[in-house]
Amino acid sequence: NGKEAQKLVQHINSARPVLHHRCLPLLAAFLEHKKKHGTTPEKSVYEGMGLVELVDRLLRKRPVTFFGRDDQYLLRNKSRGKGGFEKIGSDQEILPLCLRDYLSYDEMKLSALLSVSSQSFFVNNGSRTNKGIPGNPGSFQEEGVIVGIVGARLKKKGYMEWQDCIVSEDQNTVQHGYGSVEGAPRLQHLWSHMWKVTLPEWKTVSGQDENILKFSKQNYLNIPVYKARMQLAAETLLAEAKSQAMSAGLKAYIHVVGLGLGVWRACHQQDDIFVDAWGAALHCFDTSHIAHVDFSWIDVNSCRGVCDGELFPGTNVMLHFSKRSLHDPVPPGTLLVTSYAWDGNSLPGNEFWIGKLASTGDGAAACSTGVTELHNTHINANVCGNNLHVAGPWGVMHVGEYCSRALSRMH
Repeated sequence: NGKEAQKLVQHINSARPVLHHRCLPLLAAFLEHKKKHGTTPEKSVYEGMGLVELVDRLLRKRPVTFFGRDDQYLLRNKSRGKGGFEKIGSDQEILPLCLRDYLSYDEMKLSALLSVSSQSFFVNNGSRTNKGIPGNPGSFQEEGVIVGIVGARLKKKGYMEWQDCIVSEDQNTVQHGYGSVEGAPRLQHLWSHMWKVTLPEWKTVSGQDENILKFSKQNYLNIPVYKARMQLAAETLLAEAKSQAMSAGLKAYIHVVGLGLGVWRACHQQDDIFVDAWGAALHCFDTSHIAHVDFSWIDVNSCRGVCDGELFPGTNVMLHFSKRSLHDPVPPGTLLVTSYAWDGNSLPGNEFWIGKLASTGDGAAACSTGVTELHNTHINANVCGNNLHVAGPWGVMHVGEYCSRALSRMH
């Protein structure tokens, strides 16, 4: 298509899975828990598995597409159907939905923390309805960085982020691992440790508590936990943007899409909390290589009192609240680092693979960039556990280097 082969090779080799450094102990604890307390299928799959192998599994053992409240899917063997993923990893699992080949819901909650990033060519402005039609030269940014990030799925009652971010009477009991973390080991205790809070029992919850938000007759949103989950995603994107901008000798223009603020949302207040989580991330992060953060199509007009076109306090980062498309032009001297809402249980593009080109953000990203191949573990060998990069205040570094540095600090 007229692109330089050398540039394409550079894009292929730039691809990498990225995980926030705080998630590494969680993955290690998850493996230890499942090896000790897991079901028969879980003990069989996880036997001898290390952290890097788990990350590889989280990338590889996915359906091609996975969407809708009823979990419609297209498997890697091209069979289609809906539902049945809740049984994966249990003694009741049924082929083809078995832990050997596909992720369990417990694993999807982990894979939702995993991002994939690469440089890419862009073929148009990346609007929701772009359908891959080449744009007019000059009307869009022709090259940049694209990062697939997963939001919080708050529509699957009792599963994934619902377990941490939602407080409900039938879920939040001691038997399910809420309240005190004493007693029998529960998987939920690992998540309580991850968010550095006690996930509350229902009977201790009061409607007067400013940390919880009632959004339906029987359900509350746990604001600090939801915010912590979103801040993790924000810090991951900031770290990747810093790393890419440093390599390019430019400042990053970060295009922030709403993660989980569409069909996955639980309540309308999430937009404000999502942007506030970004404020928390900007407040504590090295932003010396970031010039702009653009909140696109998110229903807010300020972040911690900072409005469109203003600098975030203590930084040189200008905030924008816009309706820009993924690859709209950015100012000279800046590198476009754009994000798209991925899924923790699909290949990049998700519904794109069944021909839904204009219905979702990942479909739009798939049509306008190289993510369906560049970010695809079955096509690009760089998207694997062995190439895991760890995000933190330093930017991102290879997991091997991260572990070496961690060990040297211990001695």
